[in-house]
Amino acid sequence: MATSYLTSSQISNLTGICSNLFQTFTLDRTRTIIVYKEPKKAVSSRDSAIFPGYQTQSKLSNITSYVAVSGTYPAIINFMGEQQSQEILEPKVITPKEARVRIKVEQNCADFIDRDKTIHIEIYGKNYNLVTERETNDFLGYKTYIYYLKETS
Repeated sequence: MATSYLTSSQISNLTGICSNLFQTFTLDRTRTIIVYKEPKKAVSSRDSAIFPGYQTQSKLSNITSYVAVSGTYPAIINFMGEQQSQEILEPKVITPKEARVRIKVEQNCADFIDRDKTIHIEIYGKNYNLVTERETNDFLGYKTYIYYLKETS
């Protein structure tokens, strides 16, 4: 039987503090990331009798276009030097030179990153690719998600 040394109100207070801490470090609009996904294909049906420049019997049945998909989310962004990336990432499967940025995000951003294919993540005008799957950081039920990124060339 698992018992907690904290009451439910104490746990609620501590998770509230964690949420406030996350919001404090992401309050500034400059601490946002833009997640770019694979564009969605949109097919529109055009069935017009006459197209300019074509004969009167010319018809175009379908026009395919691509709609950009992206989302802007708050994140705690840590830029790591080579020494830090070796200390943090050595036990993992990654080579230390790959990861240069660590982002910590909340549930809605993590779900958006994991859904479909992520092309890249923009931070301060530079593009980064995911190096790892998400890691869950759970503190008394308050979850944040950590990703490691490398800069695209």
